[in-house]
Amino acid sequence: LQVDMMPSTAICDGDAIDITSSASGGNGGPYTFTWTDEFGNSHTPAGSGSPSVINDNPNVDTWYYVTVSDGCSLDESDSVQVAINALPSAFLSVVDSNGCEAFTANFIVNSDIGVQFDYDFTCDGVTDLSGSMTTASNTYSNAGLYDVCLTVTSADGCVTTISEPGLVEVYPVPTANFSADPWETS
Repeated sequence: LQVDMMPSTAICDGDAIDITSSASGGNGGPYTFTWTDEFGNSHTPAGSGSPSVINDNPNVDTWYYVTVSDGCSLDESDSVQVAINALPSAFLSVVDSNGCEAFTANFIVNSDIGVQFDYDFTCDGVTDLSGSMTTASNTYSNAGLYDVCLTVTSADGCVTTISEPGLVEVYPVPTANFSADPWETS
């Protein structure tokens, strides 16, 4: 009896993972898979037979163990570790948050492990600027109150999205005008 498991892997904090094991040899099955983790928790596979798949969302690095039996041969075991990669944290600030149209806002990002920054200066779902720069600027041509969104990605591919509602306010340019009563006088 032989058991094969997927290789050890890493996921982002908060993600779920399918862990797969397959069996071969012995008397040809049917194979029974018994899953546990290093904390003594049992896991029930989705379906029966080989391959066997469990789904879990660990929040710390965790070893998973599987024991396979065919009811005849000696049981065979294997293990795999799922490591947890941290999500990047970030803080988005703006140097000046308001001004008259056309107003240019300058943004600064502080992040612990972020390496990729996708700026959406109006939170409309369209990335306006993307790259590794932690400073950016955007000119707002029209008056209004603007939400600003930022997606931060770590080197491991873990993603955090920040939304700052009403971060930038742009005022309309006043129209100069005057009146006199009467228009002509002496």
